[in-house]
Amino acid sequence: MNKQKKQLSKGSKRLLFLLAVLFAIVVGVTIYLFQRVHISDRKIFRLSFIALLLGLVLEYRRIAEKWIPVLWTALGAYLLSFSAFGRGRREGYYSFEAHLESWPWHFLGSFILIALIVHYRKLTVSITEGTTLLLTAAINYWLWANGYWQTDLLIVKLLLYINICFSVTALYHAFTYSHLGKGARLALSVWSSIILLILAIDHILYHYNYGDIENFPVLYDQIFIFLQYFLLGVSGIYIAHNISMIAAYLPGKYYRENVRKMNSLHIKRFSETQVRIKDATIVLLFSLSLFGVNAYFRLLPVNFIIWLTIGSAPFFLSGLQQFTNTRKQSSIIAARLKRVR
Repeated sequence: MNKQKKQLSKGSKRLLFLLAVLFAIVVGVTIYLFQRVHISDRKIFRLSFIALLLGLVLEYRRIAEKWIPVLWTALGAYLLSFSAFGRGRREGYYSFEAHLESWPWHFLGSFILIALIVHYRKLTVSITEGTTLLLTAAINYWLWANGYWQTDLLIVKLLLYINICFSVTALYHAFTYSHLGKGARLALSVWSSIILLILAIDHILYHYNYGDIENFPVLYDQIFIFLQYFLLGVSGIYIAHNISMIAAYLPGKYYRENVRKMNSLHIKRFSETQVRIKDATIVLLFSLSLFGVNAYFRLLPVNFIIWLTIGSAPFFLSGLQQFTNTRKQSSIIAARLKRVR
């Protein structure tokens, strides 16, 4: 018994010693890196990175429901981000400054990767016919605003015909009470993922072309672009999750098994509960109104109004339902009071 206790105490001492050494190494490396950041001629921590990180962390806090998982994820991402300083296979001259500049983005990528692995099932949010209808309106507005409907390219025309087929299917199921079989749920779920993937890639490229926020001389422009980066950070985990739900259909090892599993996940996440035609009408009118006003007055960038509409539509519908229920209850109470009198 005493021998076992001694062995345990020795083992725990070794573990504590290794942890202390690891902690000291991490602290030392951190101090060195931030010293290099301070003296570097390059801007390492840009405002765009801060906005993305802020949106990502706040949204992950909402998903994880506590700050402790967020801190553990940040620690894991920080350790993984050191891979930014590894030499590439085809890299000739090693520039520490270039690797230092990419370091924050490795941290962001690692953070999203860990969050995706830990909360994959939780991120598979249930979607409905109303969700697909909203996304269908968004992708058609995006195609129109970017002039794709007027294109002469054969491949684009082919994709437009595919879009028309799926759009008609989405409208049919949203405005009828036809049975949602497994095939219909699979098709609508995959279609929703494809739309989100297209819009996400366009959104990322749009922000990439912006350049640094610091380069804009007007404060209003800086705040507006900061807000867009923040919203991109909020949606970062969902974008990565959506990519994973589409990537399973790409040819590769264990292709059939991956497709089978992903088909099952798509079918399960699409709700069998059918949306009321009244609610579908409200969602469609709400989205088309915002898109129409923005197209006419050109108030906001196309991708920004699309993501704003996608994000605000559920809140608008929920608020409208609460307002309607409140008015109904008030009418019932007033009618009862009249009877008492």
